[in-house]
Amino acid sequence: MAATNGIGKAKARRPPLVLDTSAILSGKTPPANEILYAPTSVVDEFQPGGRSRRHLEYLLEAGLRVIDPKPASVVEIEEAASQTGDGSKLSTADVAVLALAKELSACVLTDDYRMQNVAASIKIPFQPLLQEGIKEVLRWAYRCRGCGKQYETAAPECDVCGSEVRQVKAA
Repeated sequence: MAATNGIGKAKARRPPLVLDTSAILSGKTPPANEILYAPTSVVDEFQPGGRSRRHLEYLLEAGLRVIDPKPASVVEIEEAASQTGDGSKLSTADVAVLALAKELSACVLTDDYRMQNVAASIKIPFQPLLQEGIKEVLRWAYRCRGCGKQYETAAPECDVCGSEVRQVKAA
């Protein structure tokens, strides 16, 4: 049931927010009355002591809910990241954040461009905190710096000429 604004009209409920590590590291406090989530893998990235850990503890005391996504959601995000070419660059925590946001129909708070790229590609809303955010969804490919051979996945060096294989924006 939607909340009302006192005039009888239903007030739109904002989606919950899923925080990634950069959202917690930013030190910015999300608006009051927001429902906040983070997966265990994000919480585990904060070592005891320090300002970042204190901010995490504040968020936990304020009601940050720590839950993990279902394995099927993780697989879905890994497949989407593979399609954009971001898969090899996302951490386990990044994938968990996106999977949890998908499950909860939530908005991801992140400054990570690769996470934003995957989120946008599968219509997960996101909100940057300190950065401007991506302007378009990018697809990545791999190409030899020397001879130009194209690769489907990342490779340390070209099997033709031995040059570095780099990730490039796909045409």
